[in-house]
Amino acid sequence: MKKRHGPNESDVGYAIHEVYYDSDGNPTSCTVREMEPWGETLEELENDMKMFAAALQKPVLIFEEIGAKFNEDLIG
Repeated sequence: MKKRHGPNESDVGYAIHEVYYDSDGNPTSCTVREMEPWGETLEELENDMKMFAAALQKPVLIFEEIGAKFNEDLIG
């Protein structure tokens, strides 16, 4: 999950992005666009939504802090 500020500092939003980590657990790249739950079947959609719920238990990555570290490695 990423936290991002909008044009105004008071504009803050959260979205789930796909993030990739190195072997030490440090983020190395992420998707540019937010992800959305999707599945070809209701069961796949349910499983995807469970992964989204699990993402809420992970640390929030602040885009302004991590984006500069791997700006060239943003995916999508």
